[in-house]
Amino acid sequence: MDARERILTLLAGEEPDRVPVLAGEVRVGPPGGWVPRLTARGLGLLRRLCPYRPHFNFPAAFQTFLPGIRCTSTYYLEGGRMKIRFTLETPDGEVSSVLLLKFTGTLAAYAREEPFIKLRADWRAFTCLFRTLTRVLSPNYDDFTREEETLGGRGFVFGYLTKTAYPRAWIQLANPDQAVLDFKQMPAELEEFLEVERAFHQRAAEIAAGSPARVLNLYDNITDMVSPALFERFCVPTYQIYAEALRGTGKLLAVHMDGRLAHLKEPVARSPIQLIDSFTVPPVGDLPLSEVRSAWPGKVIWVTCPPHLTYMPMEQVRQGYEQLLDEWGDRRLAIEYVEDLPAAEMEPHLETVLDVCGYPS
Repeated sequence: MDARERILTLLAGEEPDRVPVLAGEVRVGPPGGWVPRLTARGLGLLRRLCPYRPHFNFPAAFQTFLPGIRCTSTYYLEGGRMKIRFTLETPDGEVSSVLLLKFTGTLAAYAREEPFIKLRADWRAFTCLFRTLTRVLSPNYDDFTREEETLGGRGFVFGYLTKTAYPRAWIQLANPDQAVLDFKQMPAELEEFLEVERAFHQRAAEIAAGSPARVLNLYDNITDMVSPALFERFCVPTYQIYAEALRGTGKLLAVHMDGRLAHLKEPVARSPIQLIDSFTVPPVGDLPLSEVRSAWPGKVIWVTCPPHLTYMPMEQVRQGYEQLLDEWGDRRLAIEYVEDLPAAEMEPHLETVLDVCGYPS
């Protein structure tokens, strides 16, 4: 099997000849020679493309061209630190956010210094943004098809879907404490935003259902910042919108859940999610694979390269992956490089994973 065939076999619920080992985009700078060397051994490449356009994904896709809306970014040094001020100007208000930026190997790391949402009235700017997005949203199928043709048997293209309401709020728009308070008290400004954002997801789901994508992935970064009550009230209803749109298409609904999930074991089991993307094993995560297998039967699990193995000697890396595969028990699992390994560690780490999974040298 080639890399794409392994992935499609896994998505069909069957056992591929080897556990798929996958690598996503390198986020900063050229990837280097490890890509051709490891793809020659069978490493699969992952690409992520949104099936609709335009889309808002802060900060990666902030520069969105929309009628009546202006998005600007200002880059500057302050006290020796790199900073970016993002400003969103809409007919219903202007908001801005400041991020600190640091480059570490292949990673562009952001730390929020100032959120967009400072007052409840600030939600109106994003209500305007998403109302406009919904009005102009259109398919992005041609780019998707070209990317699949470029990869061929070397990899797979995910359909990238932007976040549901609460993850979007606490990760991208507001400080976590402000997000929790507003979603608890539900001021009128937030209620209006949620209504408009729901309409956005309904339109996005229609377009996604007609796309060439085999997997549609909501990048919600679910972790213990999201309580069971918030998950079931503000995430699951949006998952259901997509699940209904995808019904009968043969496409799978995925959610990027790269955090601590033990408190959500039962809500996730009840949800329409079919693929758990970027699952994090203990000790950084808190849900053992043995429990995952019994709690979420029928869901496809893609495990991110375990963060606790990142800086380990290669022999310990090997033992860690051997333990992971032994705990899972068969080849119906994928291992994906999603989070950023140090540049010097990337090739030896992924090469060790390929060794453990039985790929030829």
